[in-house]
Amino acid sequence: MLTLTYISSQILALVYYILFSLTYYMKKRSSILFIGFIAILIHSISYLLLGGYTATMMGVVAVFRNVIFIYEDKVNKKSKFLLYVLYFITIIFGIVTYKDLFSILPIIATILYTYSVWQTDVKSYKLFGFISSFIYVIYNIYLKSIFGILLEFIKTLCALIGYIKDKSKK
Repeated sequence: MLTLTYISSQILALVYYILFSLTYYMKKRSSILFIGFIAILIHSISYLLLGGYTATMMGVVAVFRNVIFIYEDKVNKKSKFLLYVLYFITIIFGIVTYKDLFSILPIIATILYTYSVWQTDVKSYKLFGFISSFIYVIYNIYLKSIFGILLEFIKTLCALIGYIKDKSKK
């Protein structure tokens, strides 16, 4: 049944996927993190409207993560300790919001993606982004998010194309 809540979630999902797909064509890590910050904030609200509480909390972690990584870039210092803290928070939020086996998917995707943006290698970002996006395709099928399924699949393709394009330039 198409409710106002569901339609709103799908519109927010559309905005998220447009913004986030663009990051796979960006060269600068700072641009990827900033646009990702905005996109993830929007997507967290979309998942909240769908009842995907684990994905919502993973979005909260991701927003926090991007702020930390943007700051680290500005001061030119990366911390492995902060990476581990983010993993710990991700797992704790995952445990708190655990509903069923499908709840594990956003946790895995967030851990992979966090590692990908922690790296300074943009190729690594695109490869792990591909894997993370594929995991979210499955999660969106579980949530019955029509735009989520379709657009996450497109985002998966964008990540793959961006990765292949960068790899072929070397």
